[in-house]
Amino acid sequence: MSDNDVEARVLQLYRDQKWQDIIDLGSINNDKEKRRLLWVWPSEDDLYWIRDVVTNRALHGIISIGCGSGLLEWLIKIYTGINIIGVEIDKPWWVSRHSPPQFLKDIIFVEHKNQNIKMPSKYALLFCYFNNASAFYEYMKNFEGNTVLVIGPMEGQCRFTDPLPFDEKFSKLGWQLSFKREIIRSKDLITVYVR
Repeated sequence: MSDNDVEARVLQLYRDQKWQDIIDLGSINNDKEKRRLLWVWPSEDDLYWIRDVVTNRALHGIISIGCGSGLLEWLIKIYTGINIIGVEIDKPWWVSRHSPPQFLKDIIFVEHKNQNIKMPSKYALLFCYFNNASAFYEYMKNFEGNTVLVIGPMEGQCRFTDPLPFDEKFSKLGWQLSFKREIIRSKDLITVYVR
């Protein structure tokens, strides 16, 4: 399957609301094009696990900081029914013909990376392959909730994110690691921090 075929296939499946078929595409070996749409290709079990974390913590939804195309967030939303709000910078890029397609409809575009946005306390924050330490600290400083999810690489994957899944920044900010899960397909981790 060529690069363009992956994106075209995902778009058609998205239009047809066939989220399980999109998840199944995670097994194809075409990381370059897949990462244009989604850094972490979850399994149905991963989505189930995320749903359990959110519902067991009595949360109303997830705010995904740096949501990119929003495909991961759309998969979480359609599988779980959980409300998802995406946050992204650089709206001109994300609506340009060069950007990946947008899958999540509820996106707040901020003017700059440290712009303060209203983050409901009954939502979890999600950082998936986020990569901006100063913006991370600003979001954490303004977040009044009690749950943060981090998705990023396992050690030895030659991929970088900030924060990392087991980042000591969390303990310095008063957060404790509560849960962790390996995403087998992509050799990534999901960690859950609480306070």
